[in-house]
Amino acid sequence: VEEDGRLVGIFTERDVLTKVTDQPATWTRPVAELMTCDPHSLDAQQPISSALRLMNAGDYRNVPIVDKNGRIKGNLPQHEVIRFLTDQFPEDIYNLPPDPERIARTKEGA
Repeated sequence: VEEDGRLVGIFTERDVLTKVTDQPATWTRPVAELMTCDPHSLDAQQPISSALRLMNAGDYRNVPIVDKNGRIKGNLPQHEVIRFLTDQFPEDIYNLPPDPERIARTKEGA
């Protein structure tokens, strides 16, 4: 974030996992060198559907929220979107039938 509040980059869990964890040489570098610069963001007035589309298209877990001047107003984490949807549509969400076409990308469990 710049002095005037404009968003210039984000440092996420994904950045830690892909750029830092297994690379000790990066452990003392400034965050500014490792962050994702000019991240996609949403205006605070955009609908939640825009957040869903952006998260889905970019495989994002968090979306920065900015005002019309690009100043950071907050962060919208994926789990809050899920919570919002389940609060708004509990009957639909909790009673969805299983999808037989859905295949897990990774193995779960021990």
